[in-house]
Amino acid sequence: MPTFGTSSPKEEAVRLDFIERVPGENNPLKGRITPITVTIYEVYARLINAEQVRIISLDEKLIAYYTSLNYTFVRGTESKINPSYLYKNLEV
Repeated sequence: MPTFGTSSPKEEAVRLDFIERVPGENNPLKGRITPITVTIYEVYARLINAEQVRIISLDEKLIAYYTSLNYTFVRGTESKINPSYLYKNLEV
């Protein structure tokens, strides 16, 4: 279950850059990787008193899924400086 993310320099937000699952039909976590990873990042964000989780480098097909988890979509210019992302403000 490779994932990659980081916190902002002032730890105001936790940034999740990508989620990748192990391919194959026999993967017992198939369909569960994304919710597990998102939950872990939200818990980590709360532990460091971050106010927000951001999901970057997202597949456009997953926007509806993430918005169903109370994330808000922000369309960027698709440059590395200003990418599209989703965010969720957390209660700290």
